[in-house]
Amino acid sequence: MSQEKDNANSTAKIDPPVFATLVHSITHTALAAMGLIPEMKEKENKALAEFNIELLILLREKTKGNLTEEEKQLIDNCIQDLQITFSQQAKE
Repeated sequence: MSQEKDNANSTAKIDPPVFATLVHSITHTALAAMGLIPEMKEKENKALAEFNIELLILLREKTKGNLTEEEKQLIDNCIQDLQITFSQQAKE
């Protein structure tokens, strides 16, 4: 029975990776590290949050000139929102 379940899971259709998925994944990790994802609140880690914000900044720098306008706006907005949130939490 468990092998049938494994086979069913392995044949599930997974969309191809896109830039937005990567940005959202890193953003979600940063939000979780800031304690802003309720089911992950106990895993709050400010250093990890800061690392993921810096990772997004690095990604933006390394992909400069190769992004669509939509991708550029997405990463810029995510970085800005995370930096504001991180800064506000540091003041608390």
